[in-house]
Amino acid sequence: MLNKVKITSYSLFFILIIILIFSLSLVAFEWSLDRDKKAQLHLHETKYYGNTLNSDPYKDFVVQYIHPYYMFSLPWQDEERNLSNNKFVYINNNGFRNIEGHNNRKILILGGSTAFGHFSTGNETTIGAYLNDLSPLGVVNRNAPSWNSHQEAVALFKYESLDEVDFSISLSLNNDMSIICYERDIGNNKALDFPENWSRLNSLVDDIRSVAKPNNSNLIKTFTLKVFPNSYHFLASLKKDLRNKEIISKAAFGSCSLTDADKVAGSFLSNQKRMSKIAKSYGFKHILIIQPMHITHNTALIPKILKDNEAKFKRNVIEKIMNSQYCIDNRCVDFSNLFDNKGFFLKQYGSISTDSILREKWFDSGIFVDNGHFNDRGNKIVANYINKILDDSYESIH
Repeated sequence: MLNKVKITSYSLFFILIIILIFSLSLVAFEWSLDRDKKAQLHLHETKYYGNTLNSDPYKDFVVQYIHPYYMFSLPWQDEERNLSNNKFVYINNNGFRNIEGHNNRKILILGGSTAFGHFSTGNETTIGAYLNDLSPLGVVNRNAPSWNSHQEAVALFKYESLDEVDFSISLSLNNDMSIICYERDIGNNKALDFPENWSRLNSLVDDIRSVAKPNNSNLIKTFTLKVFPNSYHFLASLKKDLRNKEIISKAAFGSCSLTDADKVAGSFLSNQKRMSKIAKSYGFKHILIIQPMHITHNTALIPKILKDNEAKFKRNVIEKIMNSQYCIDNRCVDFSNLFDNKGFFLKQYGSISTDSILREKWFDSGIFVDNGHFNDRGNKIVANYINKILDDSYESIH
């Protein structure tokens, strides 16, 4: 009996030691990740926004607020807007980034966070605001971070003054590809254009009339995320890599292979067709502009494996779209490699933020903050090119 007690005591002691070692190791790992994270100089910690800031001015605008029309959108209720708005980002009472228009005839800018102007230094340095300064027409934002072409179509349909619109512009595609290839089952016959995080929302609220059941796994995730945020994100990324390991040889981007380009292009075009029909019914013109993406630039400084997989897949989708019957019959413009061979430093800020020399080079001639977002320089260039397209289109219809 005494031996059993000793064995149990020793076992408990060793278990406690193991738990202690694991906890200390986790704390040390969290500390090392936090140290590496602090070595990076984020944009708001530079003079990019005029002065160094204590926090990212866009942190409240990556939150997805449930919306009665769009499923998710920007903070659109007064209390949320008032808490989120700051000197760099101002959302108006329509729930979109404000532009001071100067004409009753309108251009609607549809899209995701690129059209929204994530990382611009103010409302006045977004693509829409720059275009508003160039065009005789007034520009109206109907865009939000994470939006795909389905949400753009809803936003166009729900715009309250369609009879005042001359052009609608869909500056788009990247989100459609990412959501389909990372969140949807490309192999089944269900719709592929669900908004981002639809599956997650559905898992939380399936039947609104039912009583919510406690989810212990969610409690554990919440605790871990709060106490060990860096470790949680690192392990989540590692889990995602391991989960996709079996399909990496077959897949080019997420779960999508090169042969899935037709499906992705078809899903995207189905919403462009709907927007074009809305435009024609109201007598204005809808223009599709495929947004610039860092990875689709031939001179982009990216690892070879990305060029051979993700870049190839995205270019394949773009080719399918541009060669489609829709783009033969309607105005489609490919900006996916807009900044190639123009003397710009084509490296993402996030990949060089720890190198002071490369940071200076980026501030002098860089464009991309990450794969789909630009600095003010990039926004202004895109706006100038859009204005040229509108001038040509305006002449052709008058």
